[in-house]
Formats: sequence, C-alpha cells, structure tokens
Amino acid sequence: MDTKDKIMLVSIAFFVDVCLIYSIINLDLSYTDYLWNTIVLISHSIFYYAIRIYNKNLIDKLHYLVFILPLFSIFLDSVFLKTVVLIHMSIIQILWIKENRCIMNEKDDVKFGYGNELSIATLIFNLFLAFNIGYSIK
Repeated sequence: MDTKDKIMLVSIAFFVDVCLIYSIINLDLSYTDYLWNTIVLISHSIFYYAIRIYNKNLIDKLHYLVFILPLFSIFLDSVFLKTVVLIHMSIIQILWIKENRCIMNEKDDVKFGYGNELSIATLIFNLFLAFNIGYSIK
C-alpha cells in the first residue's frame, strides 16, 4: 500500500471519527446509536494501528467491517449518523471509480473489496439508506 492510499484511508476514517465524536458530544443518541458509534471508533483505532505498523492481515480483516458496520446503520435512530454513513459509502464508490480498485488493497490485489457485483450492491444500499434518511426526516 503506497503512502497516497494510506493518507486517503486515514483521512476518510478521521472524517468519520470527527463526525462520530461530534455526535457523542452534541446529540442525544439512543443506546443503539451509542453502541454503533463506539464499535466504529474502536475499529478505527485498531485500523490506525494496523496502518501505522502496516499489518496487512489485520487490515484485510478490518476490510470486512467497511461493509458490515454500514449495513447495521439501517437500525440507527440518528439521521446524522445515517448521513455520515451515506457520505462515507459514496466516497468509497467514487474512489472505486477513480482508482478502478479498492484503495485498502495493494495495487496488484484487486479482487477483494471491489467488483461489479459489490458496486451494484453498494449503490442499492446507498439508495435504500438515502430513502431511509428521507423517510426519517419527514
């Protein structure tokens, strides 16, 4: 993984973390929202460590959480948190298109975390989450 990819990954995770910490401090979160927030923050802490020491095995395991944790966001009460997830997943989709791969992978390892089927599934999830956010606002 080159330095550019590491910087992008850390920047994206940091953006999400700032939003999550903001929500903990300023929003009245339900137990589910708080639990999800905590799990994401812990997983990001482990991710920062894995990037720092470059532990590919740990990074690959954390790669699964990039899709599992957003799926659970459907059950959150906070529209703010759902919007953060939608922005995060949109950034991932944009990077897939721009880089023609998942930046969590090595440049020669393009199979995991990227592909047409996953792109379509992510697009459908984003649409569903956007409708879910809109329905929660009205």
